[in-house]
Amino acid sequence: MRAVGFRRYGGPEVLESMSLPRPRPMEGNAIVRLLCTSVNRIDTLVRNGGRNLPLAMPHVPGCDVVGIVEEIRGRSDGVSVGDLVVANTLYGCGGCASCRNGDEVSCSRWKMVGVDINGSYEEFVRVPTSTLVRPPGLFSAEELAAMPISLSIAWRALRVVGKAKRGETVVIRGASGSSGIFGLLLAKAMGLRTIAVSRDAIKMKKLREMGADIVIGGGETEAGIADTILGATDGEGADIVIEPFGATLAQSIRLARHGGRIVVYGALAGAAANIDIKQLYLKNISVAGTHNSSRGELKEAMGFLAEMRIRPVIAKVMGLEEAARAHSLLEGGRCFGKILLRP
Repeated sequence: MRAVGFRRYGGPEVLESMSLPRPRPMEGNAIVRLLCTSVNRIDTLVRNGGRNLPLAMPHVPGCDVVGIVEEIRGRSDGVSVGDLVVANTLYGCGGCASCRNGDEVSCSRWKMVGVDINGSYEEFVRVPTSTLVRPPGLFSAEELAAMPISLSIAWRALRVVGKAKRGETVVIRGASGSSGIFGLLLAKAMGLRTIAVSRDAIKMKKLREMGADIVIGGGETEAGIADTILGATDGEGADIVIEPFGATLAQSIRLARHGGRIVVYGALAGAAANIDIKQLYLKNISVAGTHNSSRGELKEAMGFLAEMRIRPVIAKVMGLEEAARAHSLLEGGRCFGKILLRP
């Protein structure tokens, strides 16, 4: 079968077209014929060795799987051969209390499609059946491929961890990224007041066109951004701050109101943050970390999009063999919305 993978770590140029054996079904797994996938930041981190994983080479990246079930071995988990499915990007061990309760995100042995196992940059993908969801009928395969990791992270950050309530104010840092765009779409549909932060002037315009109540960033300093947000909230700060950068946690603490919530789901600017502990406890701020989602949460998030008639923002649809160029576009920040790959 055709695939795109890498034999050594490096830049986009290490991605190459390959002919690999079609995967065979294993107990508790399904073989999915890929219809579409998308390019995510985690794909680039795996490719350049940033996750420090002992990968067997060649490795096939890609964590968003949308396709048709071709074979199932063992437990079916509610799907059948011939079904259109979306795979949740994360799966647990299946045996711990968290997995039994449908909270595989909290499993201490969780793994990811395209990271711990070969992923979606191939014609046929082997995934645990426990990841598979039958999606709402509203969306095309391309639209579904934009969703798994980016939508689920945004949904979990706002609804599950952030416990967003209608009328609250949310600051979305990194709003022009894939999860940030979904965060804005979800927040608007949930009735939140949205403050979108982006450093790209062109993307700031697009965020305004999407309906963000306030868009800030560009050449502003962090102090200037904070002053604008505090001014827009009568000096109180936001109810929820979405923090995908990690190293800017101190600034997010300043942006949160007394009793506010900060949700951290990334470390794009670095894994270390120098914070003022007094500000944390004197303002009674909650800081919670999260990543990915459970299978049930992905199903809920897709159902919400269908109910609210929300379409994902797609920047470009490319052929699977163009994966190296797609990685370059993503890392260069030259696209607004998801980059999709089709076999």
